[in-house]
Amino acid sequence: MNLMQTTQPNRISDPQGKVGQILSAARELFLNAGYGNTSMDAVAKHAGVSKSTLYAHFENKEQLFGAVVGTVRQRLHDALTSVSTTDERDISKMLCQIGTQFMQHVTDPTSLTIFRVVIGELNTFPELGREMYQSGQIVIGGLMAEFFRQWTDAGLLAVDDPWLAARQFLALVKGDLQFRCLCDIEQHPTQPEIKRNIEAAVAMFLAYYGPKKS
Repeated sequence: MNLMQTTQPNRISDPQGKVGQILSAARELFLNAGYGNTSMDAVAKHAGVSKSTLYAHFENKEQLFGAVVGTVRQRLHDALTSVSTTDERDISKMLCQIGTQFMQHVTDPTSLTIFRVVIGELNTFPELGREMYQSGQIVIGGLMAEFFRQWTDAGLLAVDDPWLAARQFLALVKGDLQFRCLCDIEQHPTQPEIKRNIEAAVAMFLAYYGPKKS
């Protein structure tokens, strides 16, 4: 089964209720002990709920891990959507805002630890990596592709292949900054460094995908 839904990210309807308790406990255990070393029994005990309550909301550990990742990704999804729904017409400014939100997400300590957990468990649980990649590409990449379609229709961009452009843009924004953080837990890019990277990425992106002059 899919660990993470590949349509819209799942929203947690009661973040302060039982589901919120479970997800908070599961996130702490997954990040500290890893996926393989975390059991559903341990999550129930840490969350202070019965096993029947836990299984009433999550059928298995795979689904629970997917929900934990989904709550983290949801914040990015909402932040990117808020940029696209403004009345702003300066495409460079919008792309820089999106780049900033994206970089805050991929260099956030929780996001980085989740990536490390998945990478560390790939040999035993290869489906974690496949599903996390596919879900991220479809949800965040698809959201960006839709932005690019809309902005192309509005004359702000000239994008023929929105999916390709979305992947290229996100890769340009990340540069090597996220990889550096993944490899060194004490490494974190400075805000001026992130800003410089985003502005350069946007400039390169618009040099190719900016509106064509007649």
